[in-house]
Amino acid sequence: MEDQYKISVIPEVALIDEKITIKLSGFNPKERVTIQAETNEYYCINRSCEQKSMDESYAVFEADDNGNIDLSRQAPVEGCYSGINSMGLLEFMKLKNTKNQKKSVNLKDVNIDEGYIITFSVKIKDKVVIKKNHTRMYRSENVKCVDINEDNLVARYFKADDDIPKPGIIVLSGSEGGMEKAQITAGLLASHGYSALALCYFGLESLPSSLEKIPLEYIENAIKWMGKEQTVLSDKICIYGRSKGGELALLAASIFKQIKGVIANTPSSIVWQGLNESNRPSKYSSWSYKGKEIPYLKFNSLAAFKYIIKKKFRQSAQISDIYRSSVNSIKASECTIAVEKINGPILLISGEKDEFWSSKIFCENIIKRLDEFKFKNKREHHDYRGSGHFITLPYQGLREEQNNPEAIIKANEDSWNKAMQFLNENFINK
Repeated sequence: MEDQYKISVIPEVALIDEKITIKLSGFNPKERVTIQAETNEYYCINRSCEQKSMDESYAVFEADDNGNIDLSRQAPVEGCYSGINSMGLLEFMKLKNTKNQKKSVNLKDVNIDEGYIITFSVKIKDKVVIKKNHTRMYRSENVKCVDINEDNLVARYFKADDDIPKPGIIVLSGSEGGMEKAQITAGLLASHGYSALALCYFGLESLPSSLEKIPLEYIENAIKWMGKEQTVLSDKICIYGRSKGGELALLAASIFKQIKGVIANTPSSIVWQGLNESNRPSKYSSWSYKGKEIPYLKFNSLAAFKYIIKKKFRQSAQISDIYRSSVNSIKASECTIAVEKINGPILLISGEKDEFWSSKIFCENIIKRLDEFKFKNKREHHDYRGSGHFITLPYQGLREEQNNPEAIIKANEDSWNKAMQFLNENFINK
């Protein structure tokens, strides 16, 4: 009798930012059916670089009068999400189990995951009647990856195998350093018509081990490398950075005119004091150029002291307390990034409830400064109400401590769509 049950997942293989359609048939009218989704072990961009995740979600549906269930037309009667949402089982996935892994310090040891599998198990009264696997891909099959480990350039280059020149994008991750997060975004961008360079700026190979005095020459070298690469349109190089990488993206674009556009996701408008290997305030700027530190805003000493003490005694401590108490310093204007010098359009993304630093205020200040200097290029700012700091890619597992998941899920999907629209309008259709 179990042969009567059918489940279709279309497409069966999709990029991680693609929507799917899930339909079931063969059930009795009004019969309650549970769909459980479970991933295999995979790397989730919303979690630690030192962690492999296994996620799960579930929803209970009532079959219609014809014994069918269509997740794009029906809301669950129970489960991890509510309302009609064809992607609900993916968007509301929560951590089931983890496997710790040592953070790689050599580029060759950083895994290049192809994708992961989600198994949909359909149950009636706790009995599994049918299963279906669906594969989520980090990049298209025609996208190839090349490791680059040259003098002051540690990166992974993602390009289509047709070798046709395409707009280039330098991709920067945040204060976690390494390659894991940047390469996922870069691979996805390469799948959508770009040549993308996931650039590491600390935490790998011979690069600095901490986020202090990072040479802007790393960006300069990446620009030069892409300018010589035959699969890059050298007059169409953009930069994408998230969090601390957003600060770096804005700073680099204000200095290097070869960068013709910026996407800054939850960035700072100010150059900040660096962080040492213990993730505590260092004595230096985050960035340097030509051997000199970039002028930076020092952390509030009292807030920094309290943070260090709490860390020492393993008490709850938030780095955001330092940023929030320091931003009103009278010296902030001296350390503000000269965004008006950026040689192209700017897209800013922020979270209203940013728990790391006040990205909304930073982005508003950027727009204000651009207006004051009569910036001639396009600029846009999208702030996501109720969303926090970790705005990444759509349809990925939630962080364990995620507050207001509906807001961050909406922000992930909409901001990524806005980013693709921004890139297409300014670098492909232009």
